[in-house]
Amino acid sequence: MVEKMLPCSHTLKVECHRDVASVFCHVPVAKRLPCGHKEELQCHVRVESVKCAVRLEKRLPCTHTHILECHEDPTSFKCGVQMTKLLACGHSVPGVECWKSMADYKCAVNGMKRLDCGHEQEALCHVPVVDINCEAIVPKRFENCDHQVPLQFNLHFFIISF
Repeated sequence: MVEKMLPCSHTLKVECHRDVASVFCHVPVAKRLPCGHKEELQCHVRVESVKCAVRLEKRLPCTHTHILECHEDPTSFKCGVQMTKLLACGHSVPGVECWKSMADYKCAVNGMKRLDCGHEQEALCHVPVVDINCEAIVPKRFENCDHQVPLQFNLHFFIISF
């Protein structure tokens, strides 16, 4: 083994027949990364191949801030801040992560809806009125006997005279 000068100007003990161009220098040195931060790397490591791990507070597209590594793109980070979001119907949902879209969320608020038949019925907010079967109980008078029985409104039209 002999001590040879590497292309980087560091010296290293290698076999005498070994070409120094094929040797990686492992001496730790401070290098400046493309982002401007300094990091201690082995001499042979190219700075372009290093992802800067310095942790910074970065502003996300939603305007919240989060601690990310320097190389991380804030536009691809899913913000986990819990917040109350407003639905298109006007109801709000608490505890939703900031990044989540509410476009496919179905409102779970129960309320009274006026149906096309004129009756009111309790239903989930997201259910369209046309998809709600009226459950109002109405009197049905039979033509042949003039008796009257209470029936669910949506069945009223399917009962034929007895």
